Amino acid sequence: GYDGFEFWDQYLRRLTVMDLKWLRECAVSHNLEIVQICPYFDFTGGRDKWEETIKVASQYLGYANELGCKMIRAYTGRVGSKEATKRQWEECVEGLRQICRSGKPYGIVFALETHQYIHGGPCLTDTSESTLRLLTDVGEENLKVNLQTPLIGETPVYSAERLGEHVVHLRAHNWVGGSPTYWGRLTFLDSGETNFEEFIRVLRKRGFDGYISI
Repeated sequence: GYDGFEFWDQYLRRLTVMDLKWLRECAVSHNLEIVQICPYFDFTGGRDKWEETIKVASQYLGYANELGCKMIRAYTGRVGSKEATKRQWEECVEGLRQICRSGKPYGIVFALETHQYIHGGPCLTDTSESTLRLLTDVGEENLKVNLQTPLIGETPVYSAERLGEHVVHLRAHNWVGGSPTYWGRLTFLDSGETNFEEFIRVLRKRGFDGYISI
């Protein structure tokens, strides 16, 4: 009953060109789309990490073309929106703009993943306002949002209302024992703190018609 897959760096970086061709053929043969591929970017950790991220993005454009995939997940790095310096913001905007322009001729969308914390650290997309700021400052039409809630101080419904028109992919979560604005123990979508049906209704009303990733 599934419609597609997303594949992560931990898997893709092990593959050869022939493996990628096999993976695409396997998906097509089962009528499944390769929806998104997921590298790890860091545009805020200094120039060395910035330059390495540009190389990774170029590598992933190659993966996307081999796989027939039109979306690449984008992180910003491990600096929170409130803690980031002016230079870190500027370097992130510069990097995102560069990779978006590189992907545009191939029809590739880069989807900013929103998150309170990334593997133990924060990121620039930790609130709706900071995410909207990045979208505006970068100013490229193929930069969108990969929504994962909750964001700092926001209920999922609030985030959906603020970001919904930009969301092209949803990481679906629900939880118990936390709060409406902070993860507790992950659980099934219909039995947690978030009214998931309302959440989806708001996203749909705001124009979301993408994949829901579980």
